[in-house]
Amino acid sequence: MCNNLQTWREEGKHTVSVCLIRDASGGEAVLKEPEKVCRMRWCRPEALPEPHFEASRMAIYLWRHQLPYHAAR
Repeated sequence: MCNNLQTWREEGKHTVSVCLIRDASGGEAVLKEPEKVCRMRWCRPEALPEPHFEASRMAIYLWRHQLPYHAAR
């Protein structure tokens, strides 16, 4: 779970994002809503495309450094 503090500071909107990690051991991703997503691809966590939204950036940072959310304040 991650607070979207950047959005709150810039737009006055407070949201919370829930981020999940899954072991993707095999198979291909299937694009089920092509009208909403232009493409899908696998990326290394250290080489994610930009722009990248705050909550997922924070969740990936915490996961890679094995930190709980409160440690990243």
